[in-house]
Amino acid sequence: MQDSTSRRQLVAALAAARALVASLEAAVDQTERPVDDPAVSLEAAARATQLSPHTLRSWCRSGRLRSHRGPRGAYLVRRSDIDAAIEAAPSEPAPRRRAASVVDLDAWEVQAERELAALGGAR
Repeated sequence: MQDSTSRRQLVAALAAARALVASLEAAVDQTERPVDDPAVSLEAAARATQLSPHTLRSWCRSGRLRSHRGPRGAYLVRRSDIDAAIEAAPSEPAPRRRAASVVDLDAWEVQAERELAALGGAR
């Protein structure tokens, strides 16, 4: 009986601590933001930044772009957070990978056989 009472007290204390942390995070979030930087939908942010909503959504999902969910579950972002994500992005896009072709695979096989022969382990 005492164990179940202790457990209930711990669960209640944990819930109170979580609520306190959430309220503190909200207070910090409000104090860090300028008044003129409202949260807007991804569509509005995309129009303002000339980025696609798809790009912004994938940044939100990956954690690259700070966001929160609105009352209907849509992502809401701030312009300052978009600017920070853009600044943190690499200046040049990653090079596209070329699909391996049969010719490339043949060349790799020849190279591998040469290296094996040099090590004394030829087929």
